[in-house]
Parts: sequence; structure tokens; C-alpha cells
Amino acid sequence: MTWFKVDDKLHSHRKVAALGDDVGALALWTIAGSWCADHLTDGFVPAYMVQRFLPLSRAKANRMVSALVSVGLWEPFTKEVDGKSEEGWLFHGWNETGRQPSSAQVLADREANAARQAAFRERKKSERNAVTNAVSNGGRNRTPTRPDPTTTSYGSSDSSSAEPMDTGDEGANRPPKPRPPVTEPAAFDRFYRAFPRHVGPAAAEKAWNRALAEGADPQVLIDCAALYAMERKMQDPKFTKHPATWLNQRCWEDEPDPAYVAPPVVANGNGHARNGNDYGSDAHLNRYLERAAAREATGGGW
Repeated sequence: MTWFKVDDKLHSHRKVAALGDDVGALALWTIAGSWCADHLTDGFVPAYMVQRFLPLSRAKANRMVSALVSVGLWEPFTKEVDGKSEEGWLFHGWNETGRQPSSAQVLADREANAARQAAFRERKKSERNAVTNAVSNGGRNRTPTRPDPTTTSYGSSDSSSAEPMDTGDEGANRPPKPRPPVTEPAAFDRFYRAFPRHVGPAAAEKAWNRALAEGADPQVLIDCAALYAMERKMQDPKFTKHPATWLNQRCWEDEPDPAYVAPPVVANGNGHARNGNDYGSDAHLNRYLERAAAREATGGGW
């Protein structure tokens, strides 16, 4: 998404003041700027688009355009499009430093962002595969135990009288299956209380144990559940995920919601970083909060 930047001093700028009470011309300037940013025209407004922005007669549209040109907000401009000349107007200083980004810059940023997201997904996929393989191979490659042929069921070590016993169980010497980790019940309870939706506790606990077996950090799950609860405040609860769904989809690895404004990080009495709701202190949480705050920073200028 691109933005049409309007400086907070627009209301007192000399060019706007020169328009007087012609608010229609200023409305046309604003809507046209939004259209240029969306279509990456580098500030060029084709003549045929003017009457489409507002319900205007041709005479009134021409009067507004003349007002914008007279105060220096627009300039007459001819652009070459597919080998043909197209008449229109150009925003004054559109690509000057600190104002609107050029179309080339926007496209480059989009490409870099797409590559960054693809690399992030590939990295997370590799990490999940590494954890899954480690758990699977840990049980499959374990060295099996072998019966001692010199020992009978009576405890004798005489090799001349020792005979292997036939238990009839072909799987007696198979290695045991890896058992899921035994976790502290209080950790899951803390996660469940922090999560914004309390449904399906049995399914949630099963998904919790599966996530831990794949290498997830319990404290990271608790902290991210609390952050998800903060993101869902004032949102429609029917779109809030069930805890089991959130765990099965590994949502704690998601990128932060760009629309969420994180609370400030402060220091508690123990010297640990805590956010405004005191939900966690590990490095994962701090990185989450920093990324969310960084997405709120925007440039200025118009």
C-alpha cells in the first residue's frame, strides 16, 4: 500500500491560503494526489480524470484546475504514454526529497519486501523440518537392546545349558516409541489464561504438548498468546482463533500485525524489560514489540 503524504502545516501554507475559500479546488488536489499515489504516476494527473474525481461540470472543473495552477500547486504537463502525447497536470515537486516516493522506489520496496517475506517463510519451514526430523530420528535410530544368549530365564550363566526363550512376541526387542515431553501443568494453565478465547481446553492442551515436542519454548508461547490477546482487544471475537487452532498453525511465528500499536517497553523492579501489560521479558517478546512499533513510523512532507 502506498500513501499520499500531506504535511501537518498544509492548513497554513501560503499556496493553500492563496486559494481563499475555494475548498473545492483543495478537495480536487487531495483526491487527485491519492489517485496518483495509488497508480504510481509520479504526480501526473491526466486531463480526462479531473471530472471523474468529483461530480463537476466541465466549467467548474476547469475553474478549479486554473486555481491550482495559479497558486503553484499544479503545473501544465504533457506526458508521453505508449508513444502518444497525453495532456494533463503535474503536482509541483512530487518527487522532491521528503515528499512523495517515486514509482521506481515503490516498486523496488515491494520487490524487496516480497523477497524478505519469502526468505522468512523458507527459514521457518527449515526450522520446523529440522525439529521434526530430530524428534523422529531420535526414536527410530536408537540402538536396540539384544538378549544375552548366556543367560536363561532361571538366571544361569552356563552357556552349555542356555537356550533362547521363545516369547512369541516379535516386537519385544523393538526400541520404545519417543514419549511426548512431560510439562509442568502450570505452564499450560498460564498460556490458557493469557489466550483471548477460552474454548476447547482439551484440544488446546493436546496442541500445546505437540508444539513443545517440536521444540517450542513454553515461555514464548505464553508471551505471544498475551500479545495476541492485546491485538484482539476491541476486535470482533468471532474472528479470534481458538487456542488449539492458534497452536496447530504455529501462529507464534507470525509477523506482527502492522495495525497493532504495541505498548511501551519499560523496566520492572528486577531489571527485566516488560511491556505495559507485563506479559513477558524474553528476547523474542522484545523483538516482536520493536517490529510492531517500527511499522508505525512514517515519513512526512507533501
